[in-house]
Amino acid sequence: MSCDVLVVGGGIAGLACARHLVRDGLDVKLFEADERVGGRLKTDLVDGFRLDRGFQVLITSYPEVRDSLDLDALQLGRFIPGARCRVDGGWRDVRDPWRDPLSIPRSLLRGVGSWSDYAKLATLRRKARAGTLDDLLAAPAKSTAERLREAGFSERMLHTFLEPWLSGIFLESDLATSDRFLFFVLRMFADGHAALPHDGMEAIATQVAAELPPGVVHTRARVRSATPTSVTLENGESMSARAVVVALEGGAAARLQGLAPTPPPRPVRAVYYAAERDPVGAPLLVLDGEGRGPVNHLAVPSTVQPSYAPAG
Repeated sequence: MSCDVLVVGGGIAGLACARHLVRDGLDVKLFEADERVGGRLKTDLVDGFRLDRGFQVLITSYPEVRDSLDLDALQLGRFIPGARCRVDGGWRDVRDPWRDPLSIPRSLLRGVGSWSDYAKLATLRRKARAGTLDDLLAAPAKSTAERLREAGFSERMLHTFLEPWLSGIFLESDLATSDRFLFFVLRMFADGHAALPHDGMEAIATQVAAELPPGVVHTRARVRSATPTSVTLENGESMSARAVVVALEGGAAARLQGLAPTPPPRPVRAVYYAAERDPVGAPLLVLDGEGRGPVNHLAVPSTVQPSYAPAG
């Protein structure tokens, strides 16, 4: 059996690849080892609660999101741009001053940042939004930590907001991540929102998969080996194609192709709790601005998207 292209992996990368190829008129087969597609974009229904596998959000301004998804059909619930920070034993809100200018005096009075900090943030934001994304990602790079230090932010602004916020995005606390990604993140958050789909993050993968014709997606089909023009499944079945696309996470892709190991992943853990009431009271991300505990950030998904919890 043969076709034009074989895609290994039914995560969002594999699904998007298959959709592009099908739209171009190619005969495509996609193999996914799990019982359903989605990869990391999985949502489990437990006692009426929608639990994404790990804390995830959809950033509405990502170019591929705007070009590839029907956002209205996802029925998004949106976070308020900003965060609530734990500082000096209390809570301080930091809002996006470009969307909520009246929040600046409140933030200043409550001791989160200074006028100078907001001016420096404006400078970074302007740089992030200048030129094209290609220009941004091709610029000379340094670590995010270096960039923030050179920008001259106060220690309080760094420790209570910027460091925990960016650590939650980069999944590393040293902020060694390239400042190209810092500018990319600032640009995306300036132009869009963090949001949750009505049916959970898996709805994104489900929407893309729904556009593929019957017979393209094969679940419970683990690939044992792959070459540039063929794959062999664990059950011994083989298929050939003009090309094979391996759309797996780095470690699995390297093992399948016999390549050098990739850098180790950055492990994180999400813990879900049910509560009688919302302890935050607003669709805000909550940050540990004191750096005293193992929890970097907290959110109440059902306040952002009520469908994440059963009624009552």
